[in-house]
Amino acid sequence: MTWLVADVGGTNARFALIAGPGAAPERIGTLRTRDYPGLAEAAAAYLERHAPDVRLDAACLAVAGPVANGRFRLTNADWPPARPTRSAPTSACRTSRSSTTSRAWPWPSPT
Repeated sequence: MTWLVADVGGTNARFALIAGPGAAPERIGTLRTRDYPGLAEAAAAYLERHAPDVRLDAACLAVAGPVANGRFRLTNADWPPARPTRSAPTSACRTSRSSTTSRAWPWPSPT
């Protein structure tokens, strides 16, 4: 099982792969948030550079901003409010790192 994990902030988006919950991160990469119009483009660039041979099973994203109704908005970046819609992962979580208590939301199923 391969998970994409990310810590997405207003300055940088840090990505890595893990073999499942509790596993050590591998293939770590950092991208400047301002270089991409949104999360999908940043994640695609990371995967193309660091993991072109990997099939993802899940993803877990920590974002620097509020998450409401399945959508996130970065506090310090120009990315538009977004709802992850990547079709590869079918189960995962999203956490808001701006809150004092982390909360997880289910990853949307592919349509």
